[in-house]
Amino acid sequence: MYNLRPYQVEAVRAVLESTETSVAVALATGLGKTLLSKEIIRRYHEKGARVVFVVPSIELMVQTGG
Repeated sequence: MYNLRPYQVEAVRAVLESTETSVAVALATGLGKTLLSKEIIRRYHEKGARVVFVVPSIELMVQTGG
């Protein structure tokens, strides 16, 4: 298990409350985009939603547990 930082919690809330069908979140290097993504995906998965998580390289896919 992991604990999100306050700005990550706010980002998760903003994404989940969005009425858009597609969202993008941008954070600087080292600010926890992978954990943020995992939490958003987990929450949508619990709702039965489908999620597409796109990464630009095989290395990033392996890093995120893919």
